[in-house]
Amino acid sequence: MSSIQLRGTRGMSLGKTVTATGSVTRYRVLLALRRGEYGEAIHSLLGPVDELLADLVKRGQDTDVFAQHLPAGILSQVAYGVVFAIADSDLSNGTLGARAATITSLLMLGVPETHAIALVGDQP
Repeated sequence: MSSIQLRGTRGMSLGKTVTATGSVTRYRVLLALRRGEYGEAIHSLLGPVDELLADLVKRGQDTDVFAQHLPAGILSQVAYGVVFAIADSDLSNGTLGARAATITSLLMLGVPETHAIALVGDQP
């Protein structure tokens, strides 16, 4: 997975959103099953990912790069939920992609639109 550097964020980076049909589908299935009878086992599997994302968002909040209107754990879930919504849309009509998911995630995290677009640049 490649990454984009958030300029002016003191070395913090965000992973560039790259979606593949199979990966998105498998991850969404895990998220759905997490709410059922296999929740504890799946939570232990996905817990490190949740913690990693929450830590990344918390670092962004601590340096005033990301908004603080929600706790880091919730804000990180909102941001990656956007990725799945765009991936689902992209699968059906093929018009959106990693660029749209990255910009929208940055917006959800509280990065101003002009800055989010500039960070992504001409990435596909």
